Amino acid sequence: MSRHPAYLLLLLVAFLASGCYKDAPERNINNGTTVEPGGDADKNEKTFKQNRWTFKNMKSDYLWEEHMPDTSVLTLSEYPKNFFEKLIYEGDRFSWIEVNPDYSDDYATHSPYDRYGIDYAAYLTDEGDEIYRLLLMRNRIPDMKRGDWFKIAGDDGQSLTLTVGSLDNGAFHPSRQVSLQAQSGQYTEAVSLDSVYDIDDRKIAYLFYNEFIDGGSIIDNPYRSELKAIFTYFRTQRATDLIIDLRYNSGGHVSICQYLASLMLKDEYLGEISGYHSFNKTQAALQYKQTGSEESVLFFAERGLLGGSNLGLDRVYFIITGRSASASESLINSLSPFLDAVKVGSQSVGKGVGSWSIQDRTYEWKIQPITFRYYNRDHVTVPDNGLTPDIPVSDDHDGELYEIGDIRERFLSVTLNHITGGALRSAPADRMTGATLIDGFAPPRRNIEGYIDNLHYSQ
Repeated sequence: MSRHPAYLLLLLVAFLASGCYKDAPERNINNGTTVEPGGDADKNEKTFKQNRWTFKNMKSDYLWEEHMPDTSVLTLSEYPKNFFEKLIYEGDRFSWIEVNPDYSDDYATHSPYDRYGIDYAAYLTDEGDEIYRLLLMRNRIPDMKRGDWFKIAGDDGQSLTLTVGSLDNGAFHPSRQVSLQAQSGQYTEAVSLDSVYDIDDRKIAYLFYNEFIDGGSIIDNPYRSELKAIFTYFRTQRATDLIIDLRYNSGGHVSICQYLASLMLKDEYLGEISGYHSFNKTQAALQYKQTGSEESVLFFAERGLLGGSNLGLDRVYFIITGRSASASESLINSLSPFLDAVKVGSQSVGKGVGSWSIQDRTYEWKIQPITFRYYNRDHVTVPDNGLTPDIPVSDDHDGELYEIGDIRERFLSVTLNHITGGALRSAPADRMTGATLIDGFAPPRRNIEGYIDNLHYSQ
């Protein structure tokens, strides 16, 4: 326990996040501001309680708490989303608020990936129509493949109807309709593909890692067991090289991030310090009281938890794009002091901060404020402008979109060529015409929450 002082903080965080302020009797924040009278009194009272709860938790946990406005300029009867946005530091790109799913069944709180298992990019045609290009599927969809063009014909929260077609001379030409059914809850798939490519005298392991999901106990954990089994297979295949594809991975849990990093390391680094988390003054004081340090300390997994599955590499290749964020960036940043982390692709998001969910079922809205900044062992964090690729590859979705794992697929082809010295021919980079990318990753985030530990890198 002494080697993991963050555990005590997590218990406290969980207590704060559970809504310990909800029964407090006072009707003011700091300066006596009260609910505006008149109108719908019940609605005003409900809004007041929500905003007061939001303000109290932000003051306690928000990383940039010192930049929050004085209550004299706040109106507690304001719409909760607008009220929250007025609390946010101007340099904060990542804090958010949404309808609490434990309070409401509003399907609008879930992205298409959550409900239907698809991710896509949004485009405008020359005619001004918004169309989409399929980038990722959780399961195989009949009559559809990666790279297909479609419009959304209908979405009632339970089923999604797609009009699939082709793009020709700036116009979309429909050909058929496809219907997808929503599942209850959310899609949770961390690993989409693992392979070993035998090229010349090299055995190149490849892992397409979609989300940093963790769950269960340390001993009985399906997500860690899956990774351990995959890396055991890589070892039995005598993998000489490793590619981790994080192109669409926008974050997740700290714990699984450190576990995955450990599977790449040499034995001598296992169990060592991997990084640190820093907090606002209130949380830092609580951390100091519990551990004697204002920062929490992170560790790579012990050798016994890996069962000899770690590869012990000197170099790992990471595929990144403008959708790779948070835990994806932290994984690379954490490993950089210990091995050569070669980045292939385009500039990542630049999210060197993380958060935990704060919600209470008695409140209609939940908040996800940024609550900590993370550093690697050398106290280096991710730059705000993101990680710069060592081997640049355009992330424009143009040309043929081969399936993930196909050696002709652009990112994988470039990486394999770099490893093998050009033994493969790169995938063609022919450009399409008649559409302009307007949103490279339509779902803004995935709702991965801290069920195992409240500290996690959110999307």
